[in-house]
Amino acid sequence: LWGSQHPEIGGSLLAVSGTEFPGSETVEQTIANVFGGDRDAFEAAKPAAVMAANPGAYDGHTAVFTSGSDDSQFGPGAAANAQAAREAGFTVIVETVPGAGHVGPALDEGLALGVAALGPVLGLSAP
Repeated sequence: LWGSQHPEIGGSLLAVSGTEFPGSETVEQTIANVFGGDRDAFEAAKPAAVMAANPGAYDGHTAVFTSGSDDSQFGPGAAANAQAAREAGFTVIVETVPGAGHVGPALDEGLALGVAALGPVLGLSAP
């Protein structure tokens, strides 16, 4: 979410086993507790909505999304955010960790894949 809200700071982002939006597991509770019951504010704060509301802000930036191949709960949200990022102008890289769920190897290997994909974009290289 933060990367989509602040493209002027760094521009590129890495989402490792990310959720589609904050509060995706507890929508009604999140709307009540974080957004004071304002469903429209909740919807507007979702990364896909933030990106759609800022056309051109992401051109030239890269977004890397990783998820485990067996993450049926959060994997579809990562795919949806990757598509929203592509539509918003990001260059999108999607990496899938075979045989992984949402945690453990999906995080470890996802981070390694994500850093490897994003490093060269940021001008970073291994020693």
